[in-house]
Amino acid sequence: MTENTQADEGTKKPEEGQEDESAVIRALRSDIKDAKTAVKTAEKAAETAVEDARAQVARESKAQEIVDDLGYPKLTSLVLEKVEGDLTPEGVTEFLTGLGLDAESKGSDGGGEEGEAATVADVANLGKRLASTSRGADTFADELAQTKTPEEAAAVAAKHGMVVPE
Repeated sequence: MTENTQADEGTKKPEEGQEDESAVIRALRSDIKDAKTAVKTAEKAAETAVEDARAQVARESKAQEIVDDLGYPKLTSLVLEKVEGDLTPEGVTEFLTGLGLDAESKGSDGGGEEGEAATVADVANLGKRLASTSRGADTFADELAQTKTPEEAAAVAAKHGMVVPE
C-alpha cells in the first residue's frame, strides 16, 4: 500500500476543489486589476476636478479684484457670467462700458465720498438709460406692428439701432 500511495503522490492529479480554487483566485486577480484601473481613473478625474475648481476660484478672485478696482464690486457675478475667456482689466472695462458705466480704474487712491457719489450717479444714469430703452421697446413694437413689408420692418429695426442682415 505504501507503493500505491507513493505512486499516487508522484502522478498526483489536481483535485476538483483545487481547480475551483484556482478559478476563484484568477477571478479575484482579475477583479483586483479592474479595481486598480478604476482607482487610477478616479484619481485622474479627482485631479482634473481639483484643477478645474482652482482655476474657477482663481478666475473669481481675478474678476473680484478687477471689478473692485473699477468701482463696481457688486457686478462681479455678472462679469463672471458674461465675460468669456481670460479676464483682463481691458476686457472687463469694455464690458462695463458697453453697459453704459464709467469703468475707469479707481485704483487704491480713488474712492471716498466723491468716488461713491460718482458710482451712484453712474448707476442712476444707467437706470435712466434702461428705462428709456424699455419705453423705446414699446414704441419699436408699435412701429414694427404697423409695417407691411420686410423692407419697412428692416427700416424700423435700423432706426432703433438694430443690425439687420441683408
